[in-house]
Amino acid sequence: MEAVVLVALWCNETQSIISVGSGVIVDRKRGLIVTAAHILINIYEGSNDFGEDNFGRDGCDIVIGVLPLCGSKSDDDDNGDIRTITRAVFRYKAEIVAKDPLLYASDYKNKKCTVDACVLQITKRMENDVPVSNCCHSPEDQRSNGSASMNDQV
Repeated sequence: MEAVVLVALWCNETQSIISVGSGVIVDRKRGLIVTAAHILINIYEGSNDFGEDNFGRDGCDIVIGVLPLCGSKSDDDDNGDIRTITRAVFRYKAEIVAKDPLLYASDYKNKKCTVDACVLQITKRMENDVPVSNCCHSPEDQRSNGSASMNDQV
C-alpha cells in the first residue's frame, strides 16, 4: 500500500462531516483512492436513497485528509522516546469514479450492493489545508482561532 488517507463526506449546508473513514491511495499519478462505499453511498437496501452517492444529499463534497510530512517534536514520553506530533488535514476534493455496477441498475428491484468499495479520483487541491480539528467545531470557533476552515475551501 502506498498511503492511507482520511475520506470524509462534508455537508456544505450543515457545515459538518456526515461520514468519515479511511482509504488507500492505489495510483498516486492518477489520484485514485479505494475506500469503503458505505462512507459515501447509501448501500443499505430498503431506503428511498439506496445506491445514491452522498446519501442522496445535494451540496456535499468528498474531502481527503492526509498526515503532512512535517511535525513538531513533543516532550519525551514515559519511555524517554521523542514523539512527533502530526495533525491530519483535509487537503483535497475528490469524486466517485467507480462503484458496484449493480448500484447503477435503473430497475429498483435489480439494484443492490454486492461490493462495499468504491474508487475516488482527486479532482483538486484545496487552496489551504484545513485541520481536521476545525471540522469538529462551529464555524464561529473556526473564525476566532484564525485557522483555515472548510467553509473557506469547499
